[in-house]
Amino acid sequence: MSHKKEKQPPLAAIAGEQIYCVHGGLSPKCPLIDDVRQINRAIEVTDCEALADCIWSDPTIQENIQYFQPSKQGAGQEYGPKAVFEFNSSNNIKFIAMSRQLVHEGYQWFFDQTCVQIWSCPDFKYRFKNSASIMKIDNQLNCNILQYTTVDKQSE
Repeated sequence: MSHKKEKQPPLAAIAGEQIYCVHGGLSPKCPLIDDVRQINRAIEVTDCEALADCIWSDPTIQENIQYFQPSKQGAGQEYGPKAVFEFNSSNNIKFIAMSRQLVHEGYQWFFDQTCVQIWSCPDFKYRFKNSASIMKIDNQLNCNILQYTTVDKQSE
């Protein structure tokens, strides 16, 4: 393994052997977790579509998107419930946890709790007035989501 590659952060992680944790989400080029493990991370993100997808993709609630559609943001994919169901089934995953997309309540479940967005930055950029959250997972993979907001500087 090259020194340069060793300094690359992991692209995804598996928690408790059943929770797939990733920044953005899924890629149609990576139906299996082993496909994600094979992505060369020592390159520019724009040079690898699968890498860009794992970093920049988002779940969508648009009913006409069941699998994948290129994102309107210009990078990554929007993915729907069938894409998530097939990925989870093929990889024996309980659910996907990601943290790329701001959600006002600090977290949001998608597709019958098979995919969750966790946002841990309250009042993002000091202008969104959003909550944030942390997900605690016990040994039986039960999840408890703790929400929080910023502390008012005047009350400190």
